[in-house]
Amino acid sequence: RPRHARGLASQRRQQWGSSSATMHAMGRLGARFGIGAALALGRLCGDFFLPSVAAALASAAEPLAGSQELRCPTDRGPWLLVLEQISMSAALLATGALSEARALAAAALEEALTDVRAALDDCPVGVAAAYRALALAVALDPAAPSQLLALNNALHFQQLASGWLIYAFNNQAEHDLTFIDDSAWPIASAEFDDEQHAFASTLASAGAASSPPREGVPRGTRLPGLSVAIVTLCAYPPGTLLPRLASSVHRLYAERHGYSYRCLGGGGDAGALTGGRPEAWGKIRAVLEVLEEGIFDWVVWVDCDMFFMDLTSTLDSILVRYASKDGEAALDPEPQLLITEDSQMLNTAIFFVRRSAWSIDLLRRVWGPADGSPSPWVNHTWWEQAAFAHILLGDNHRRWLGGDGAEARGAWAAPAYPAEVRVVPQFEVNSYHPISSRLVSETWETGRFVLSFNGVKSLSAPLVASILHANYYELFCDLNDIPFSRREPLGNAALSPWISDDDLPMPVQLSPPPSPTSEQGRESK
Repeated sequence: RPRHARGLASQRRQQWGSSSATMHAMGRLGARFGIGAALALGRLCGDFFLPSVAAALASAAEPLAGSQELRCPTDRGPWLLVLEQISMSAALLATGALSEARALAAAALEEALTDVRAALDDCPVGVAAAYRALALAVALDPAAPSQLLALNNALHFQQLASGWLIYAFNNQAEHDLTFIDDSAWPIASAEFDDEQHAFASTLASAGAASSPPREGVPRGTRLPGLSVAIVTLCAYPPGTLLPRLASSVHRLYAERHGYSYRCLGGGGDAGALTGGRPEAWGKIRAVLEVLEEGIFDWVVWVDCDMFFMDLTSTLDSILVRYASKDGEAALDPEPQLLITEDSQMLNTAIFFVRRSAWSIDLLRRVWGPADGSPSPWVNHTWWEQAAFAHILLGDNHRRWLGGDGAEARGAWAAPAYPAEVRVVPQFEVNSYHPISSRLVSETWETGRFVLSFNGVKSLSAPLVASILHANYYELFCDLNDIPFSRREPLGNAALSPWISDDDLPMPVQLSPPPSPTSEQGRESK
């Protein structure tokens, strides 16, 4: 950091030193445990947005020593300039000059994102650090007209940073955290995770983490004349149990409410849709093709590892709750996309998209540039989700390029997502199984609409996941009174695949046994 900036930061902290006991505690806590812990203390003490708190937090975020490795090429790209801009932004943050700090962090991102593909290949840690700097400068300003809106914008800068950081961790760092933590960039993985958790928790506790719902909408609401298609892609190896069970759940749900159901995955569907990309990308082409048919008002994508556990809840009810206005019978024409977010970023395991030119254009941009070149996000850890995030949020830093000018003043009032997007709370349509919900906060429980097995296989084992799929399928059938004639047969291998039929003293009975006609029959039952 420039020497004069360090001196100014020290002088300003001395001026504020007696203004708040919280500042001292947060400064000590931040220096030792990171900004996330300091944020938590500030929130508890009610001083979350004091200027003195901003200074204390910034003092714990000083850039690392210049002798440490840049982790980015110096013979090409803007990375030395970007590091200087971020360093100056942090220095200004420490002095309380938050408008200038935001403008510099935004300028650093404008430089870094000139070529997104090159940035991913060369310096994802640097881009993550720039987003982190901007997030702090936006969130900690006591002059923000709406502190919750400022925090919401900051959280989405953190989400973007998280996408760049995970890419660096899995590719450049080869799963070595010291690659990030010991770099010259002012970002450390554990500290950054604490910051993101602190911001997300504050918003959640204030009820400001998602779009406001319309109250009093019954879960069985239907809109006359609304046409909805459910689309999924089940591309799994032959013999895998999940596609059969998921398509059974999806089909039973669609039949119950009169929705159309498209289950792709057989006969080369996946390869035709992905064009050689990872299979997760198939959802973009699948939804785009159904939208372009021009038949359905809304298309709802559902990952193959999601079960509709409550057949009484309708997709219409979600649309009315988050895409209509109080007192109006019809849906609001403005919303075009309904998504959820998890602890990291937006999650496309399930999303609702309206038939419109806006939606078709969005999906085409997510798929890749108009010139036909491949998307830079094709092999990102989060695949199409990273592309969605960049398309929907990736230009937000430009709101702050003007400092205190008219553009920046408008930025305070603008939500993170475009006006066409609504964020549905995760618990509504994307509750996780307990194995993976320990990483987030939304665990499925009886009565919730949708259960997602996202992450279960990777956090446990394929065998465990298979057993859970079978057991929860039976639970789905029992909860919704599905006749045995409509249930998929599971067999012994589904529930206990390590035991052969020959090893069992008697078969596992998954269909109702005949009614006993004798005392012996009742005892057997």
